[in-house]
Amino acid sequence: MTTRRQFIVIAAACAVPAAARAQIDPNLAQNRKAAFQEARRRIVGDAIVRPGRVKLTLPPLIDNPLALEVFADEATGFFHHNGNLSITFSSARVDHTSDPGPVSRVVVGRLVLPVSGAFSPH
Repeated sequence: MTTRRQFIVIAAACAVPAAARAQIDPNLAQNRKAAFQEARRRIVGDAIVRPGRVKLTLPPLIDNPLALEVFADEATGFFHHNGNLSITFSSARVDHTSDPGPVSRVVVGRLVLPVSGAFSPH
């Protein structure tokens, strides 16, 4: 007697054509490992990769009390282009010429910085 589970396995095996099963690369794990090794080689070159933490020395931060401050209700959009991260900020504004005034989202500023600076540990 065939169990329900065995029937489902047999039906699924018959339903999938051999051409679809042949599309799976038999060397998938080796190809992924080779791609990882190539990516690591592009990043670190021939240097030996050792486990552990990397100590970064950053210059001291000098606070500027006259630096511009902008209030934003939300970060409206994020855009990555040419190694830079662009963040668009917006705020809700009300048109008081009518009652009730319609609320609009208005862009109040954009911040563009290198991706490496966006994910700085300090």
